[in-house]
Amino acid sequence: MFELFFHPTIIYRSYLNLAAVEGLVALAFWLGAPQTRMSDGRLAASALFAGAVILCVGLAVRAWTRPVWMAEFNESLELWLSRRSHLLAATLGLMLSGLLLLALPWVLPAVAQAIPVRVAGGYQALAAERLAAARAGLANTLPLLVWLILLVGQALAVLGINFAPMYRVRGFWQGQTVVRAGLVLLTLAAAAYHMLVVVFHLEPLAGFVSLGWGSLSRPDMFAWIFGLFMLALVWILRTAHRPGRNLLLLVVMGAALRLAFGWMAFGSLEALDAQVNAGRGGALLMAAVGSLGLVPLFFVSRALLGTNSANLPGMLWVTAPAALLGVWTLDEALLPALFAVGLFFTERSLTRRSWGWAAVSGAFSVLASAVCGAGMLALVPLSLLWLALDGRRSLPWARLAGVTAGALAAWVGLLLTTGFQALAFTASFELGNLLAWGLACGLGLAVLTAASGVRAWVRWVSGRAQKVDGLGASLLGVGLLLGALSGFGTALFPAVCLSASRETGGLLGRRGPGFGLLCALQLLTSFLFLYF
Repeated sequence: MFELFFHPTIIYRSYLNLAAVEGLVALAFWLGAPQTRMSDGRLAASALFAGAVILCVGLAVRAWTRPVWMAEFNESLELWLSRRSHLLAATLGLMLSGLLLLALPWVLPAVAQAIPVRVAGGYQALAAERLAAARAGLANTLPLLVWLILLVGQALAVLGINFAPMYRVRGFWQGQTVVRAGLVLLTLAAAAYHMLVVVFHLEPLAGFVSLGWGSLSRPDMFAWIFGLFMLALVWILRTAHRPGRNLLLLVVMGAALRLAFGWMAFGSLEALDAQVNAGRGGALLMAAVGSLGLVPLFFVSRALLGTNSANLPGMLWVTAPAALLGVWTLDEALLPALFAVGLFFTERSLTRRSWGWAAVSGAFSVLASAVCGAGMLALVPLSLLWLALDGRRSLPWARLAGVTAGALAAWVGLLLTTGFQALAFTASFELGNLLAWGLACGLGLAVLTAASGVRAWVRWVSGRAQKVDGLGASLLGVGLLLGALSGFGTALFPAVCLSASRETGGLLGRRGPGFGLLCALQLLTSFLFLYF
């Protein structure tokens, strides 16, 4: 009798029943909360909440009235979870979800304590007002939050009862999978903290240079922009076998997103052109120039990540605040695009073991610095370390000499012909510059880049490194130093996207919803920069 009570089918049916009853109670509290007028956002949330509850009720009724369906459901679920990796992934995913839900009520009190200390003086009253609104919103959503926490807790209990023998098997808690789950949690926490920094103007943002924006004039456009972009993103992920067409779509989408954010900020394209101060169509030209940097990045990614993953770095590029909110000047638009060209030259030197391509990379970095600033010089140390790491047991002296000779030759040429000392520049070294770089790229993306660098060094030490690992390790070794120099972080942005996409693809999947979630968070964070 006791064993019959704990039969998997009985347990799953009980879970569906509890989910339905608890959902109905939570929905009743939600709808019964006093409201003078239901806003459009709350109306949409109510519709989604009611839909989820109706789904749970429907599944509970079906479980009682269709025993055959319940048996098939039980068999399919048990078959899928019987694999150790699937059960571990499901368990860790539920644990992470539960931790995030439980942390929500503690976030706002922490922000309240931070406002008097870590908010710039001119924004303290505004931050306090937003905190009060956020607290009211959290109080209104408390029934939904409690229901979600119960669903997660009960799901963990169901797994613990049905799969207790598997949990007790030695070696079940695989270290690598646990570390990956922790990295996912850290990435989501960094992205959430980035949003809190923007919404409440916390201290890191106080030293962050304004990205050249006015007040937000057209916030209504974002819903359309977000929806169209996510449709395009799904299309690109589902048709990864057609990288050329997807690259063209990304280039157009990158320029369109940049223009759309400018339109939202200034109200019209005419006002944006006036802000750019480059004549009619100047904003379109700058957006197109910046977006063309996706082309050389594509060829580098195809060589290092494979054809089907060649457009993943471009997706991270077009959604990052650095790409969407950068200052509207030609040198700022050219800097990451030209750095991507330089990465292409270095990658050619690696894959073809060519001294000539190495010299071209070194010379190009110096010549390009005369056009768009000293940030291009970051390519020289990054290329040298990348080439050295690729040599593994023996250093590729010829290619290292090629980069150095090319850079020196270009510098001497500039000095003799124009008197421009390309290597003489002024840059301040501050940790605040490194933080500003992380905010521009997106803190979630920065965490993934750092994780990719650490993993790359581990692979290199163990002798399992690939060419893309050399870039990740070089970026971690050189990027932390150069990112703290003013003007250098923007240049390294293409390398950040490439390195982070390698980690994101392995962590969240190259075609699954995880990669789309990261891009959506990036795009939402970019919008919050404007909105708040």
